[in-house]
Amino acid sequence: MLHGATMDMAMFEPQIGTLQDRFHVLAVDLPGHGQSADIGFSMQNCVDGVLDILDREGIESCHLIGQSMGGIVCQLLARQRPDLALSLTLIGSVPLTAPLYRLKASAFWLVKLLIRITPLRLNRSLVARSAGALPQTRAYIETCAGRLDRPALAAIVGEIGRTLKRGAYPVPDSRVLIIYGTQDLIALGLNRLLARRWASALGVRAHRIAKASHNANMDQPEAVNALILEHLDSGTKIAT
Repeated sequence: MLHGATMDMAMFEPQIGTLQDRFHVLAVDLPGHGQSADIGFSMQNCVDGVLDILDREGIESCHLIGQSMGGIVCQLLARQRPDLALSLTLIGSVPLTAPLYRLKASAFWLVKLLIRITPLRLNRSLVARSAGALPQTRAYIETCAGRLDRPALAAIVGEIGRTLKRGAYPVPDSRVLIIYGTQDLIALGLNRLLARRWASALGVRAHRIAKASHNANMDQPEAVNALILEHLDSGTKIAT
């Protein structure tokens, strides 16, 4: 389980309790975040760090679950190690295989500019309101974002933008589950459009989570957990 930008592995607590009875669950703090805050952040460091953990655990293949930035890392992992991913579950994430991802790359450059010119407290509040539908989700987002200073935030956002701008990536060969919240306001709701377009390109159906925002797994955990379990039990390439 790989969290989104500025978050940490605690965002998956609503899923861990449901999944750990049937699966060996690993939740990771990616470089620059949580307990890995002292590790330099880059998307490649995220990929290398996850691969190192899996190697130490003796895991040769697994189901990858990622939220937002974590979903991008999942796709990069599947690209670098095609034999690794049994399936991909992507929550509020961005496709690396559809031309529209370039729009999101431009949005990240705008966010990076806003981080540099707006008060940090205001910026954290705006992110929390854009990514969380419930008060407790927003409180968690603000707490996590509050651990990062302005240069760290700008570096994370800039690196994600560069990853999206580098070029087209191959379509993942794994089964893909695409989930997004109907109230996701990140990048002015562009994530919702990207999710639907990407699902159509893959021949699957993106699943909408009502009354949920960018962190849909926290806003509506029961609905998301049911979809994840169905996906992991499925032997076919379906989204819902």
